[in-house]
Amino acid sequence: MRSPSPQFLSCGRVNQLSVISYQLSVISYQLSDVSFKLISYLYIYTCLLFTVYCLLILNLLSIC
Repeated sequence: MRSPSPQFLSCGRVNQLSVISYQLSVISYQLSDVSFKLISYLYIYTCLLFTVYCLLILNLLSIC
């Protein structure tokens, strides 16, 4: 049985590295998507909280 040629081995390593690189890019994309959603939700939550706070202030001022 012959041993594989060095070219074949290096090609296998390149393919393995490209698969790892692709998997890392997919993970990076998913993390950026999650962080974008998190920032969006935090922004919406902050706006809603500020609106409620302003309404409470206006309500308290109208009572006085």
